[in-house]
Amino acid sequence: MKKKLLYYWKESKGVVLSLAVTAAVLPFALWAMFSRNQIMTWAKASPSDQLMIWFEPAEVVMKPGQSVNMDIMAEYSGDSRLIPALKTNISVTSGLNINMDVLEYNFGFSGRKKLGTLTITAVKEGDQSVSVSEKNVFTSLPDLPIITAPGKVFVR
Repeated sequence: MKKKLLYYWKESKGVVLSLAVTAAVLPFALWAMFSRNQIMTWAKASPSDQLMIWFEPAEVVMKPGQSVNMDIMAEYSGDSRLIPALKTNISVTSGLNINMDVLEYNFGFSGRKKLGTLTITAVKEGDQSVSVSEKNVFTSLPDLPIITAPGKVFVR
């Protein structure tokens, strides 16, 4: 009997090994087929959540006494949550006046959003700027990386 089993093993070793490999791989293959979205989520390179704030247009040229509007824009790249609200201080150089120095946006958002419009009046000639400091942006999300870009105002 032992010789017969040994004979069958030698003759069908390839079939047995093929069945064993298939039995080991089949559960993973089925799981991968039915949970494709999870695998794609693991595979994609997603940036960490971050908030970017900037002004549009990024640069304006104006004359003393002239007023111009700049939109305050934000983009939040978080996939899993919204920014519930945002509050920040707006600062300008001494040659400009603005209609508000605190911006509050009390609506949840994700993606790209216009937070408000800033009216800027030029007081004196020179290269001026309007900005938001990363340290003065308040959201209820702890440890959120914040990137800001100033708006440039050239008064000629």
